[in-house]
Amino acid sequence: MNRFRCRSVSESARGAFTLVELLVVIAIIGILVALLLPAIQSAREAARRTQCGNNLKQIGVALHNYHDTHGRFPPGGVHRNGGPDQGRWENGSSTSWRASWLLLLLPFLEQEALYNDYDFSRRARDGEPNSQVVDTFIGSLVCPSANIRREERWQMSGGVNPRFAKGSYAACFSAGSAYSSAAHRGDRSGIDRATFHPGAHYGANFADIFDGTSNTIAVSEILTSGAEGDQRGAWAYPTGAFFSGGNQRDFSRDVRLPPNGNALDDRRRDKPSFCSAPSNNRHIRCTSNGDRPNVAARSYHPGGVHALYADAAVQFIGDDIDLETWIRALSIQDRGAPLVAE
Repeated sequence: MNRFRCRSVSESARGAFTLVELLVVIAIIGILVALLLPAIQSAREAARRTQCGNNLKQIGVALHNYHDTHGRFPPGGVHRNGGPDQGRWENGSSTSWRASWLLLLLPFLEQEALYNDYDFSRRARDGEPNSQVVDTFIGSLVCPSANIRREERWQMSGGVNPRFAKGSYAACFSAGSAYSSAAHRGDRSGIDRATFHPGAHYGANFADIFDGTSNTIAVSEILTSGAEGDQRGAWAYPTGAFFSGGNQRDFSRDVRLPPNGNALDDRRRDKPSFCSAPSNNRHIRCTSNGDRPNVAARSYHPGGVHALYADAAVQFIGDDIDLETWIRALSIQDRGAPLVAE
């Protein structure tokens, strides 16, 4: 005969959580998530930073392959009206630019098809077929930490001209002012001369780099805003893919630009030829004032930026680097000469 026994309320409740126990478990889970989330984010940034450095390394290998083929690095930019031999120096807002250094590098970045589709006898902005080439998003030219969306483009002249896809990497045009002719005309013994220059149609060869390829920064990261009017990062346009170590060429107002300098400081703002960014963003604030374009090396990596040296080595440069050390690393021939003080 089956017998049934009634359990007490206390006996029935032993298999369930009390409200207090449930709240304690939730609190513990919350603490664990709070502890793990920064670690997860840090791991993701470490992966992005590694990929960013790898992208720069590939650019370095491509530059050396270009040098092996042509005897020097590609010029910073090609202009319709030629370089200094014709007495023509162009400012950054000129619309007569043809190829950028990255366009010339395409065959060595496994982008032969794009290179072959580009008409180098025409300006970068001159319709088909060039408009399709410059509108192409190339993933290996974008640092994952930069948050550049595939649809982001720069477009000048109210939408009349082609749309230029953006990237993260820029060539050093000068240790001083990017569009100054001084470094390429013998003034100041070329202290500001860098590995590339657009107005001079100049790309250094190894013999030009007096300070040594392992001591000279050739390429670094830059930042751009998502605005259509912001030229920074336009990889196919010479004035979209550059950075420099300073801006003014008037020595009395000489300003040097450290990596990741606070853009909210009026002396540290970028001045690309075409610029549009939030006025309260310390990373990418820009200005329309000043006599020459300038863009600082910048990144969203905590603590520094990646830099590609002329020997194809990639190093992570801390934001706290001594400013003079940084400027001298951008010059191919500083030869220990004094820099202009701020």
